[in-house]
Amino acid sequence: MEAGVPLEKEPTLNPRYNIYHLFIRDPDGHLVEIQQFRDPMWPRLASEPGNGLLSVVKGRAVGCEHWPIWNCPALPDPAGRFEESRWWESRPGVAEERCLVLQGRATLTLPGGEKVVIEAGDWVVFRKGFTCLWEVQEAISKRYGYFAADGSEWRPAGA
Repeated sequence: MEAGVPLEKEPTLNPRYNIYHLFIRDPDGHLVEIQQFRDPMWPRLASEPGNGLLSVVKGRAVGCEHWPIWNCPALPDPAGRFEESRWWESRPGVAEERCLVLQGRATLTLPGGEKVVIEAGDWVVFRKGFTCLWEVQEAISKRYGYFAADGSEWRPAGA
């Protein structure tokens, strides 16, 4: 019992649903389940662009303060227009890149022609296999980190 909250079930991994969860009782006696979804492809919205290989959410990310920062100048600088790299090929075991856009704005053009705008304050997830053409309208910077399929932060071998 932590902080006066009775623990009904110890935290465990449910392999069927790939969630880590526990049960507690609130002060009124109601059973409450707390879940952590372990599948990096969840939540997957039907409206997500790029066949679910890209997610863009407005909001704040916490825990990314130690990630490196990437910067790119805006057009007309030639560096402001480029094809997304195949970053997963040089990082065995990586399933996705997560990033927080710190400043700027860019349009990502997907292979089918759909355009997605990312800008300061966006939490963006690029999944393995994602491709696009970047066009940076305002110099952009982002914090980024790589993650394995189980949701753990990826580290290079020997790091």
